Amino acid sequence: WHPISITHAALAALIIAAALIRKRLPYSMRAGLLVCTVMTLGIAGVGAFGLAANGRFFLLGAILIATLFFGIRAGLVTLLCSIATLVGTYVLMDTGIIAFDDNAGAMLSSTSAWVTSITNLTLLSAAIGVPLSILLDQLAKALKRAELDRDQLALSHQISEDFFSKAFHSSPLVIVVSDPETGRIYDVNQACVELSGYTRDEFLSQTSTSLGVWVNPVDRQTLLDRLKHDLSVQDMEVSMRTKDGRLLDILLTADLIKSHDGY
Repeated sequence: WHPISITHAALAALIIAAALIRKRLPYSMRAGLLVCTVMTLGIAGVGAFGLAANGRFFLLGAILIATLFFGIRAGLVTLLCSIATLVGTYVLMDTGIIAFDDNAGAMLSSTSAWVTSITNLTLLSAAIGVPLSILLDQLAKALKRAELDRDQLALSHQISEDFFSKAFHSSPLVIVVSDPETGRIYDVNQACVELSGYTRDEFLSQTSTSLGVWVNPVDRQTLLDRLKHDLSVQDMEVSMRTKDGRLLDILLTADLIKSHDGY
């Protein structure tokens, strides 16, 4: 077996093992394993074939992957390791410690070819890695701003709900939230309970018509017609009936509340 084939087989086994236990590995460890795998393929390729194979492209891939997952500093460290790999391999080749097949031609073994490869690797890494890092940084900032805006919106919504709930239930005026068409009652405040004599559960389990609170049903229809036309009614004189049968003459003010499915 050629050493490069052994390296590929070992890395393939490592990737398969990592895939099987990926749920147990943290995100940073999986990303680091990917960078190391691609980097090892690049080092093995350059060490076995010099500039004649695709080792340089694996080195570039490792640089970009490191930048993508860990940022520009990790990409720079990986670039320096890649340059050191190329320089070290050239020195070993130049001193005769290692030798490559000359099938690809003498140009790939010349000093200028190695200098050009190192220069191209550096320029490509900068041309792709720097914009990629800036883009990822801007994206991370945008996501953080969106998360802060969402949290602030949720907090504002919670504060508004708490404020409305306290104002609703503590108001000395009778307040009823209901469906104008069906008469279904969604909520009443404590002042309504005390004045009418009905409990809150009785209001929520019935409609205004089934409770019989309207002395004159025509008043209810008049209220609905005015709401449909004006969306608001101010100081309308109506008579209401309490649970014990007392009749109350009141001034009624009503507004339509817009919801996601209408008024």
